[in-house]
Amino acid sequence: GLARMTLSLTPYDPDSPPPSSEPEQPSWMPPALEATASPDPYRIALRVLPLILLHALWSSVIVFIRQLSRRAWTAPPLLHMLTGSVLGLLLAFRTNQAYTRYWSACTAWATIHKASHNLARQASHLYFQPPDSDVVSNRFASFGYPSFVRHLVALPISLKQRLRGAPNPTELWAVLARSEADMVMAAPSPHLVLLASLSLIAMPLRSRDDGSGKSLVLWSELERGLGELQSAACQLDLVARLPPPASY
Repeated sequence: GLARMTLSLTPYDPDSPPPSSEPEQPSWMPPALEATASPDPYRIALRVLPLILLHALWSSVIVFIRQLSRRAWTAPPLLHMLTGSVLGLLLAFRTNQAYTRYWSACTAWATIHKASHNLARQASHLYFQPPDSDVVSNRFASFGYPSFVRHLVALPISLKQRLRGAPNPTELWAVLARSEADMVMAAPSPHLVLLASLSLIAMPLRSRDDGSGKSLVLWSELERGLGELQSAACQLDLVARLPPPASY
């Protein structure tokens, strides 16, 4: 709903391609197989492939020596029990660490979802006023609600591209002007540029307060929501950029 509302406020761009009138064909592949067939951005298989080949080579050598000696080799069962117990503890510890990392990213995205909708709802309180209201003429004159919402929608898109390492300015053209999208993409941290833009767009609410305190309270709530977005963005950046421990 937030994206559709923003697109309706965005002026028509003649350079943008027309929307496709053909309905999308449903995928015949189950979701589980789609996730399996999709390329792995972390290249886990390539990382573990040398170790797998080494173990396969060592096992082949053992089997070859066993065939040449023609003797039945035995090993005490206690060795297998101890090895299995230690491996089980190590795997449980690493699984918990991996799930904690995954849950941290999920929590950050949930915070972005909640804060974005709250910011759009709070900013709309000043925009959708009666036409004869003094609130519109006195305080909305320098607060661009459509621009605020467009930058707010562009923030999750920019974060997604940064986390995936795949910048794509065409996704931002749907919500931002091309000059704004190019300026955002040229920055080292596009999401920080969007957060700064949102803060600057909301700044006139603080300076244009008429003494009643309504605009000041609204500005404080918007800044608090922007702080939540920045905290969640830092958490996502930490999860994506921090490499796993060397022991992994």
